[in-house]
Amino acid sequence: SRRDAAVARVARRAMSGAFQAYERVVACARGGGLRWDEIAFVARGSGECARVPARDDVEATIDATWARRGATVYDAAKFRFASATTRDADATDGAIARVECGLTDYKTLQGTNLAANWDAFAATKASDDATTRTTSGCGRASAAIGTAARFAHYGMALGNCVCLRASDGKFMALRRSRDVGEAPGALVFPGGHPEPKDVGFDGDTDAMDVSRYMFESALSELREELGVDEERVRRLRCLGVTLRVVNARPCVVFYARTALSSDEILRDFYPNAEHAFESTRAVALAIDEFDRSAMPGDHVGALDFVAVALAHDDGAVALADDDPPWRRSS
Repeated sequence: SRRDAAVARVARRAMSGAFQAYERVVACARGGGLRWDEIAFVARGSGECARVPARDDVEATIDATWARRGATVYDAAKFRFASATTRDADATDGAIARVECGLTDYKTLQGTNLAANWDAFAATKASDDATTRTTSGCGRASAAIGTAARFAHYGMALGNCVCLRASDGKFMALRRSRDVGEAPGALVFPGGHPEPKDVGFDGDTDAMDVSRYMFESALSELREELGVDEERVRRLRCLGVTLRVVNARPCVVFYARTALSSDEILRDFYPNAEHAFESTRAVALAIDEFDRSAMPGDHVGALDFVAVALAHDDGAVALADDDPPWRRSS
């Protein structure tokens, strides 16, 4: 439609080539991704996972940025990405990869990562970082080590996205509304933010394993944004964590499959999605049909992770023999 085309043009103008750039914080798409019991997400209420305030003049801009947003957004607690590691080469059990999280909120995200002066919060330059990559002994995951210092002053709210593959091989994507708080008009995979309140995590929490919840949150995003409930989703895997270079924006990437066709999702499910208002339309695209110039870097990274995962997916549609989705009450 003309309106969709206009939104797409606005998005392209707003997103320079740099907006598509990303870093691989955790890469675990090889082998098709990791199950919820193969990657650990651990949340801590304080300590090394907490944000470090910037110098006073920069810190003061957070309130000013939030005030300019007015009543269009509301504040809420979020998980804060802190660091990532992989299992030692000589280890034979335990999680293959591990992500440490702290606590932040949407106001701090808007006032640091997503602020007009976002780069003023960088503690060090990327070129000055002593960043290295470690690889797990099994070779299925790698992680960037040493980035925490660079992002110490950022909110670093941990987002997620889900690359859902329909039975016809196409992937579901959304064209974001112009009224959303981030990347308006962009082409993205369904996603959002895991919510600390869902698991009772707060600043007084010592340490909490939220691995299973991170996967449940991904399922919730599919239900809320596409209208596809967890009963229809199979083979949910984590492919890694991307970091959009512009805004230093972290995102956990998931891959999943469904026996529904893309036409069924577009016709029967998306129109009834609870959060369909956050997008102007849903689309179904083959992996080589995505317009990268219309996508933010964290989702461009997701696209590249999917390409790796597909090399390990035989494309069979008989999903009944695959691992079933868990029940929240179990």
